[in-house]
Amino acid sequence: MRFNINIAYIKRLVPLLVYNKGYKYYLGMRVEDLSFDSNKNSVSGNVQGNKLYETSVIFDKSGDASGFRCNCPYKGLCKHVVALML
Repeated sequence: MRFNINIAYIKRLVPLLVYNKGYKYYLGMRVEDLSFDSNKNSVSGNVQGNKLYETSVIFDKSGDASGFRCNCPYKGLCKHVVALML
């Protein structure tokens, strides 16, 4: 499956501050245990922040992101999901 995600798309989803923090996490190699579940059309991984956070992105059949999840306390699309998408 091909995912329809790029940097411009991610930047449209979140405030610049959230993107920049997620980008730093990505560059800092804080994304661990990256996996793809073909049954759920999802990518998941753990992102090391203050704690280890479980994150995932769900894709529809065309490859567009249709859902996001992170168990951090932030309300909304967070830096951990940004790091995972990058």
